[in-house]
Formats: sequence, structure tokens, C-alpha cells
Amino acid sequence: MAIYKNITTPTTTTLTQLGQNVGNIKKIVVTNKSANEATVSVFIDDGTSQFHFANNIKIPANVGLVLEDLVGFESLQFQLKITNSGTSPSLDVIAR
Repeated sequence: MAIYKNITTPTTTTLTQLGQNVGNIKKIVVTNKSANEATVSVFIDDGTSQFHFANNIKIPANVGLVLEDLVGFESLQFQLKITNSGTSPSLDVIAR
């Protein structure tokens, strides 16, 4: 099951909810379509702790970040989330 999100606000976005059968994700692609740099963190969250796949990565304008290998997680215990900051963010996120 693939996940597709467009993010246009500097915030934390939940990509998966607890209990969804999506923990077998193999690759996450984050593309910054903005004319401005974006700072991105991708992590899993159990409601108490966060475990980062990428933390405060600066993605230049019109550049993509690919995370692969070791991005699988226990979907009954964790939510997959992304936090972004920057001026006028415009991110495409694909996880599959």
C-alpha cells in the first residue's frame, strides 16, 4: 500500500495511523517543490517516544530526499510522521 501526501504548511503530518497494515514500507521519497529550502524530519512515534529515520535534513529547493532500507516499522505500535519547516513549504511525500 503506497502513501501519497502533499504538504503545504510547516507542521507535523501523520502519514500512517496506528493499526494500519503499512509497516512494510521500503522507501520514502520527499520532494521539495518550493522555491525555498525545507528542513525535514521523518520519524516513527509511539505517543511517548520518537525514533528518527532522518532528523533536521535540509532539502534545497526543487530537490528530493530518498530514504530506503531500514524504514520498516511495527505499524501496530508506531505512527509514521514527517515534520517540516521553512518558508512556503511545498512537499510531495511518497512512501511505499
